[in-house]
Amino acid sequence: MGISGSGKSTLVSILGGLLVPSGGEVNSFGFDLVHCSSDERARYRAEVATVVFQEFNLFSMLTAQENVATALELWGHERAEATTEATTALEKVGLADLGDRFPGQLSGGQRQRVAIARALAARRPLVLADEPTAAIDRHTGATVRALFRTLADQGSTVIVATHDPQFAQAADRVLDIVDGHMVAASAL
Repeated sequence: MGISGSGKSTLVSILGGLLVPSGGEVNSFGFDLVHCSSDERARYRAEVATVVFQEFNLFSMLTAQENVATALELWGHERAEATTEATTALEKVGLADLGDRFPGQLSGGQRQRVAIARALAARRPLVLADEPTAAIDRHTGATVRALFRTLADQGSTVIVATHDPQFAQAADRVLDIVDGHMVAASAL
């Protein structure tokens, strides 16, 4: 947790293998994220980490279901399996009836849930989320927190960068970040 500009999104991007830090050491699931090659970094993202971005990062020309299924296909799933997994993931986030809609036809909260469905379907050992409840209402936020809790309970490491105090209450551990530095950690 931390205020805007504290470094939460940067940390998520580093842990997701999307940014290379300027110094120090970052080891995640056996990958040295400071010194690994771009190919190793891509393998890390394909095998280990999935990121739920604050900006959603959906393809505007694909439906909600296709956005989830295409990601799975890129990660090696057969088309039929990817479509089934996408449907299941959209059901889990409460969008079963909106799978045929394009991102431009969805609200901000619905687009965020499609991005979360993509992460759920990926079944990675590391799930990173940058402000996953920022664009959704309180009720849907509770559903999203429960989904991330389920992922953690099933063995995934879930790291959420957020301002949402409800996430802090649901977390096993909270790290406070100020000006790019961790200043406190507490187990709840």
